[in-house]
Amino acid sequence: EVSDVWQNPKDGKTWQGDYVPVWRWREAMYNDFICRMDWCTQPFEKANHQPKAVFNGDTGDDILFINAIPGEKIDLDASLSTDPDNDALSYKWWIYQEAGNYAGTVYIENAETGKAALIVPTGSANKQIHLILEVKDNNRIAPLFDYRRVVINVSGTYDHSQLSKQTD
Repeated sequence: EVSDVWQNPKDGKTWQGDYVPVWRWREAMYNDFICRMDWCTQPFEKANHQPKAVFNGDTGDDILFINAIPGEKIDLDASLSTDPDNDALSYKWWIYQEAGNYAGTVYIENAETGKAALIVPTGSANKQIHLILEVKDNNRIAPLFDYRRVVINVSGTYDHSQLSKQTD
């Protein structure tokens, strides 16, 4: 069993427990059901459809794997993501803590924009970090989501020369 802590973005209440790991997906699941009902009764142009999350130009749905070293900065780009209904898109990059084996904090610059950057933690050598790109259409009735998972395999040890390259 996996226990998690989750904060409801609507009311700010924090929950902890064994069932909490699936709660972060509740809005996406509920809205998907609403839209599927519309698909049964509405023509295509009157129903909402799922956006397409695109990571660094990759339009597929497979999990992506990236090799990195501690201290490396990884550019994250979802700007080619699309929506078939031309709804505006919102972006969120987050770490799927339960899936990876790095327990520390991972910093993501501009985590709520289409273009962000992740700094591979210096203590993450020989660990795996699971990054999630969440793309949400801003449909007023039932916003839909799409996700991409990026697995970052961190090798080696921290290279102090990377620090000087990032600050130059």
